[in-house]
Amino acid sequence: MTILIDYRLSFTPTPKLRYNDPVRLALLPLLALPAFAAEHIPTPYASIRGVLQQLAPPELKSANAQAFAKWSREKDKAIRARLEQGDLDSMVNLLLFGTSFTSQPRMTVDNLGAESRAGLLRARLDDMLKALNNSGANERLVFLRSLLTRKGHPPATAATGAYILENLQRVLKEKVAINERIDAAKGSANVFSDRGVSLDTTIPPNYGIDAALEDLKARKLLPRVTRVAIVGPGLDFIDKESGFDYYPQQTLQPFAVFDSLKRLGLGTPNITILDISPRVLDHIQATRSRTSYTIQLPRSATVQWPAAAIDYWRNFGSAAAQPVEPIPTPANLPNVVTRAVRFPVPNLDAVDLNIVSQQLALRTTGKFDLVVATNILVYYNPFEQALALSNIAAMLKPGGFFLTNDQLPDVASIPMRLIDHTSVVYSEQPRTTDSVFWYQRR
Repeated sequence: MTILIDYRLSFTPTPKLRYNDPVRLALLPLLALPAFAAEHIPTPYASIRGVLQQLAPPELKSANAQAFAKWSREKDKAIRARLEQGDLDSMVNLLLFGTSFTSQPRMTVDNLGAESRAGLLRARLDDMLKALNNSGANERLVFLRSLLTRKGHPPATAATGAYILENLQRVLKEKVAINERIDAAKGSANVFSDRGVSLDTTIPPNYGIDAALEDLKARKLLPRVTRVAIVGPGLDFIDKESGFDYYPQQTLQPFAVFDSLKRLGLGTPNITILDISPRVLDHIQATRSRTSYTIQLPRSATVQWPAAAIDYWRNFGSAAAQPVEPIPTPANLPNVVTRAVRFPVPNLDAVDLNIVSQQLALRTTGKFDLVVATNILVYYNPFEQALALSNIAAMLKPGGFFLTNDQLPDVASIPMRLIDHTSVVYSEQPRTTDSVFWYQRR
């Protein structure tokens, strides 16, 4: 059944979304990056000949170094271009679930069609258009206003409303297609390699990394950690029904990993962020100039988390942060429990680096003990994932670990081996399990 909505557009209700569909988002133009001892370099052709032999796409079957370098440059541009589509996905999520610009209740994925027919979508869209025209200090709206203007749709016009709804329709159709791919592939194949790269992030993936680190410590596989790289930590913009937008945007993973390692007695490492998003890199740069960083930790009381996940949420920051008073939740956001913690800012660096096509040129003493990437490599096809794994291997110390919630192609020429994995459950709802895979540098 098709549901007609204002601005002469329509959409079809979508099935329930997967919790681990990594719809992430973000924030602003890039300032000067901090000085870092190593620069990024293109993936060396000599290091990926085995990857080419095993997984090369048709256009690279007989590629030489020059042809691969050209392909790699074009791929880098194409991947970066997908960020804007991810930003438009974020706009759609804010329309449906945001509370910072409207007093209307949030929409729900299961009841999207009925709520639209009742006028809720139109009311939220009208409020968004008004707020975009008077965005004030709301950083999410400031960003979306800039994005829409850049796309030729200045706020507060009917045409802009139509454009927002066109993107809603696109996102819903994509989610239906993606869910069908997931069911057809039985979870064994990548299904996000042609969608926008979104930056939003939430706490559950960090629970998975924490559990994996505990398992590694229990098996005495991970010695003291002094240097960590985090690939694509993201920014907390608004993540579907489980996300919120009533507090400033924040990044979680650098602080979560630091806290877990300190609590487990594995070190208080220097952390390097590897990302292609100017907004993420700018946020990290701004963070470096602060003495403390506060993280809000809201959790929907209507989503039943298992006891272990709740314990992680309750203890987030217990080793490296202090509890502080959380920002109150708005009246139109019921059934939310929250807490907040304030971290001293650890030693952070940030580097603009595309993990598929680039790596850092590091001396042995400067290589990482641990690399973390969650909900990142799912955006790439198996060949691109293998290239990313090769670049990560080049930046790890021998014996170092790479933790990711994506199982990657097994390529004999890449000096990494899959040791084991840690399974976690994020909620009592179906399809909310995850696995964190442990790759070790040979």
